Order: sequence, then C-alpha cells, then structure tokens
Amino acid sequence: MVQLYVRALNARYEAPRLRLADFRKAALSPGDRLELTFRLSAEHLAHWDVAGGAFTVDPGGYEVLVGRSAGDIALTAPVTVTGPAPAPRVVVDRRTSAVDFDDHTVITLVDATRTTGDAVAPAHQDQPATLLFRSVDLSGAIRVHAEVAGVGPGRLEFLAGDRLLAEIPVPVTGSRYAWTTVAGDLTTSPEGRHDLQVNLHGDIRLAAFRFSSTPATTA
Repeated sequence: MVQLYVRALNARYEAPRLRLADFRKAALSPGDRLELTFRLSAEHLAHWDVAGGAFTVDPGGYEVLVGRSAGDIALTAPVTVTGPAPAPRVVVDRRTSAVDFDDHTVITLVDATRTTGDAVAPAHQDQPATLLFRSVDLSGAIRVHAEVAGVGPGRLEFLAGDRLLAEIPVPVTGSRYAWTTVAGDLTTSPEGRHDLQVNLHGDIRLAAFRFSSTPATTA
C-alpha cells in the first residue's frame, strides 16, 4: 500500500496534521521496482472557510508526503500555492453566526430551537467561554447587536485583540429557547483588521451577532 498525504504549513485555520489525498495498492516481488503516478488537484488542498461558507485554497506553503502509512513516511516534497491573500471577514452590517468561529475555549454547541438552528453556550457556568474570529474587518463599526437567550443572568464581552469594545448585560429570558436581541455602543473605533474575541459569562446562549455602522435610533 502506497499512500499520498498533504498538509498545510503555517495555516491560518486549525489544519489536520495530515490529510489522505490518494492511495494505491501494489504487489511487488523482492527486487522489483514500480513507478506510481498520482494526480493531485487543488481540491485536495482545500479547506472549509467558515467566513465565506465555501471550500477554498489559501496561498502559501504545503507539503506532499508519500509513505506506507501516516506513521511511515518515505518521501516529502514542498508545494507553494500562489494567489491573493484571503480577504478579511465581513461582520459590519452583516449577521455572523456564533458557530462560525475560528477557534474557541470552554464552549459547547447547543440547539437554537427544539427543531432547528445552532448556537453556543459556556460548557461550564462558572467559567467564561471564548469565541475567536480571526482577521475581522471592523471598519466603520460603532455598535454591536447580539441574539441571546438567558437561562440565568450573564454578559457578553467583545474585544479587538486586547481592547474591550463593548460589554453587554444579558437578561434572563425565561428559557434556553427564548431569544432576544441585546445591543451596545462600542467604546472605541476599531478601524481595520483585527482578531475578534467574544467572551460569554453566565448561563447564556449566543446565536449570532452583528456590528452596525449606524447609531441606535431613538423614538
């Protein structure tokens, strides 16, 4: 058995250590030699981009590996993919699902309703949960809205890097399926591209958020 693997080097996403791209079975007698040819397409290097909702191939370095198994690699070769750098994620005046995070700590995926939809919640009520959205364009953002459900009282924190953008209380809504929208003005103008961090405190759920470029309306 000859197996062909690929892997991304210095990926911006949580890439697998090795990804099986193809394999061939070959029977050889002692002293025999056999040349095998594999066709590697761009699809073998693609990953699911949560920001764009599609498979994509990032430019950068990759490696092709050949061996008997993932633990017995015999040959490696570098591959470089060229192309434009990935665009930042758009979150201003656009709804972003909480489950489309790039990384997380201490969270659990939950159902948004009894029949459909996904949301996130802290895995432990006594520990804050964190969602990370990498390379987010916050230009023009002045306010943030969040779709939440509060089984118990809690709060949300939005940070650009280590800068606190907004801290929003989450009220008790009555049940984990009782959703409401909370909002708050940003404390600073985070122009440009940032890594966005969302912290969840308390017995709350988050389905989505949206940064707004327009101020709150008054009656």
